[in-house]
Amino acid sequence: MSTQNTQVTVNFQDFLDPNKDPETGERQYNCDFSLTSESEDNETENPEVGQPQKLRLFAGSDVSGIKIIATGGSAGITGTGTASVGVDEDVYVTLNGSNTASLPYPAKGAVRITERGTIYRVDGTKATGTVYTPIGENEIRVSENLYGVLKVEYTTEFQVVTVNPSITGTTMVVAVGTCASGAVVSATASVTVNDPGTGDETEEEKEEREPTYSCGLSIETNEDDNDGETEYRVGGSYRVRVFSGSDIGTLKAVNSNGEMTLASSGEQAQIGDLSGTADEDKIFVSFSGSNTASLPYKYLSGLRTSIVGQFFDKRGTPFNPSFSASGDTLTTSKACFGCVRVEYVTEYDLYRFTIDSEGETVIAVIDTDCGGENINANLSFTALEAESSSLTSTSSTASGGSDSLSASAKTDVTITFKDYITGAALPGVQVYVGGTSKGITDGSGSIKVTGLNVGKAYKVKGVKAGYLNTDSDSLANDEFIITAS
Repeated sequence: MSTQNTQVTVNFQDFLDPNKDPETGERQYNCDFSLTSESEDNETENPEVGQPQKLRLFAGSDVSGIKIIATGGSAGITGTGTASVGVDEDVYVTLNGSNTASLPYPAKGAVRITERGTIYRVDGTKATGTVYTPIGENEIRVSENLYGVLKVEYTTEFQVVTVNPSITGTTMVVAVGTCASGAVVSATASVTVNDPGTGDETEEEKEEREPTYSCGLSIETNEDDNDGETEYRVGGSYRVRVFSGSDIGTLKAVNSNGEMTLASSGEQAQIGDLSGTADEDKIFVSFSGSNTASLPYKYLSGLRTSIVGQFFDKRGTPFNPSFSASGDTLTTSKACFGCVRVEYVTEYDLYRFTIDSEGETVIAVIDTDCGGENINANLSFTALEAESSSLTSTSSTASGGSDSLSASAKTDVTITFKDYITGAALPGVQVYVGGTSKGITDGSGSIKVTGLNVGKAYKVKGVKAGYLNTDSDSLANDEFIITAS
């Protein structure tokens, strides 16, 4: 098979006005959405069952129809609040060779801006007398591209979300809203809840009082389960792996944007590889003065170990331990200090989920009673539009002369980014292909992406300070397909 190099050119639009599309004049939308916990809002950082806990919800002015969901109790918006940003402690924003800087929280009213040190133009000369203009709720704009640091002070507003936990453990709180653009936005936070009368209990006291349960729970994607796909699109059906501790019971599956059901149980996978050199092959377990240590996944069979360096007992005497595994725990004959590399077989359940619409999506699995606690694991991602059968913009062809590339062949593609107005090449563009970061463009505005499948359509996205992201501008040049000839 011969490998050809294909050229793709992507143009960038100037970032002129965050409230208008620079090409069409249509308005842009403020869809910012975040959920945070601040210690000053609550009497304790260790709430008990029945003790309300407050969160702050920051929502852009174009977000409406907000719903609040709690996995272990009830939650809802109970009021509004204000907070000073940059008063009690300094808050800084930066100009990185662009004419805009982003504020960490939406501003309500005037923004006080102080230059910290010297502000420079992109040609290295000092900028003086710069006028800083707050735009909308989340940005500061200047008249030219600059480098520098600004100290900001202003007032922000938020909605108060009150959580009323009903069970011990970790309660996940999910806020979901709809932007005026039609996009679904979501934000998550978690609240750890204790039994009544134990809110101020130390970890040591809690361990002595309570039995130990194996309640580990994680949800992970693996492209092998989805025919190599790493993006999730409307109308698609996908699979995720759920790894659970031996005391995890029947799980409840939740999908904010479709269905989620158990597809199969008892699937097996190898964890670690003692002979491997890749990062995912190197699984290490550390003993810190105890005869037990936690494994990253539940043990099923086939334990192999390789000691890293030397093991010592609690008196500092070197010794050579033997290891056994059960559940989520690796055990030695006595308390010790040391690190060991492991390899073993674990098992997991495979869950199937579907996508109904574009936008932010959260999928989760929940056990409401593992050792009396609420345990959950979640995964969030942006669901994309259904893949079109026809090309929307640039078409690229890879040909191989006498041994033409087949539809199953792979090829390399060179992507070049240019300014839409001037045509100048743009170095330093962060490039994503198929949702995966591929690096940044070189001095000529180009990047070479290897191993792409002939016959497959790819989404390309460029991100550079001072420009609209290529997947959010009005230029239809963010998709290409490689065809054999």
